[in-house]
Amino acid sequence: MKRTVQKKITSTLAGVLLLGTVFSVAYASNQNNNVAINKTAGNLDFIGDEYYRMLQVDTDNPILLNRLQDRDYAKIKEFLVDESSEPLTLQALKEIEVDPNARVVDNMLQDGRFLKENWDELQHKMIEEALTVRTLNGIRTKEQINPQEFETSVKTSHGDIAIKLQKVQVDGKTIVIPKNSDDIPVQFSITPDGQKSLVSAENGLWLVNSSNNQLELLLPSTYNGKTFEALAEESMNLYGENIVVWNEDVMSSPDSKTLVYNSNKNNIKTRGSALFVYDITTGNETIIADAEGANYLVDGWLTPESVLCKKITSSGMKQVVVSLDGKEAELDLVGEAPYIYAVQDGLIAYATALSSGEIHIAKIDKSGTLQEITSTKLNGTTRLRASNKGFSSDNSYFAFIYVPDDVPEARYIKVIDLNSDKLIDLDFLPAESNSSARYLEFSWTDENTLLLVVKEEINETKKMSTWTYSLR
Repeated sequence: MKRTVQKKITSTLAGVLLLGTVFSVAYASNQNNNVAINKTAGNLDFIGDEYYRMLQVDTDNPILLNRLQDRDYAKIKEFLVDESSEPLTLQALKEIEVDPNARVVDNMLQDGRFLKENWDELQHKMIEEALTVRTLNGIRTKEQINPQEFETSVKTSHGDIAIKLQKVQVDGKTIVIPKNSDDIPVQFSITPDGQKSLVSAENGLWLVNSSNNQLELLLPSTYNGKTFEALAEESMNLYGENIVVWNEDVMSSPDSKTLVYNSNKNNIKTRGSALFVYDITTGNETIIADAEGANYLVDGWLTPESVLCKKITSSGMKQVVVSLDGKEAELDLVGEAPYIYAVQDGLIAYATALSSGEIHIAKIDKSGTLQEITSTKLNGTTRLRASNKGFSSDNSYFAFIYVPDDVPEARYIKVIDLNSDKLIDLDFLPAESNSSARYLEFSWTDENTLLLVVKEEINETKKMSTWTYSLR
């Protein structure tokens, strides 16, 4: 049976209909390159042939969320193929490819096969079913977690948006997380203690109530007597577009008591954004930094009382420390374009430029003075991934991804021991891996153990596996 030609062929046909292409695009580079690797396994401990990412909350038993891989999407795609439909011939596909007026149905694959009519609905359902929540110890003992799923909605300026969430019980805590962290239409964050989950959109910030599965508005709905809607109307009159941001890039303090975020609700006429903090305990909202025409981008909480920011103005960018009492101090970092890699407990790790091979670790003392602890010049460059948390929990180590100059396709891990000032090289990969293997990302499961994701190419398919490495 042949299908009626209905939709004009578009540039997205090659991507969206091949399930998993959007997910995989971030890892499409550096394929089919051979890397000379040391097959010594070192202290690597195999966790599983899964792409695990650790949830950054304070639990004794680390929580791991799996991300789907090429093989998962391939299985889903095959299940969605409609076996009762006759595929198009190779000749018919060639004619469609060269015909600018050709129209195809939206459920046709590149190889001429057709998906089931309800493929989109089935795809989302199967992806969600393939996602799991485990603990590191639970994987080793084969203990399962059974999350309680629920759905809620948030009223944004673009209409009501449905959000699928789930509650997990770990170490006596009830922690609310997204059902699919890679597909959530709003910003979602969790306080480090795991006790509060937050949903933010351009028009508000909400707390997820795990008791009744509802969202509760956290920030006041008015500022200086004006609502988001009123400011949006002013913005349309001034600029012909809505530039109002009620709260953006919400980040919790290390002690889970304070939130910091950007907003221009105090003054939309400057085209800048101020830095706000919200005290979760008292409900007080305060501006701690506001300069005309300036935008503040938070790199991280330096201490529970201060944040490290990029201050961007028409004259350039500066790194500044802003305290909760509104004091602002510029930092004199090394390099023409220093780039922050990690911030934690008064420590700052930065490169002299993004991806440069010169790493500096410094500390801010109580007087606000920057003191360098150590610096490292590499025969190579560094790579930054948003999911990597460089400092260990007790600040004994700083880890980063390293690319040697003589093997530019490689991705290794280097760790600076901040107590001894020694450099530890993880320039080996699992003995079972092939020559394409490299480290993709990492996180700290405790004071001296790294959770590592290894990526390799097998028959033109990307495969991830997860390992741990103990430094002691």
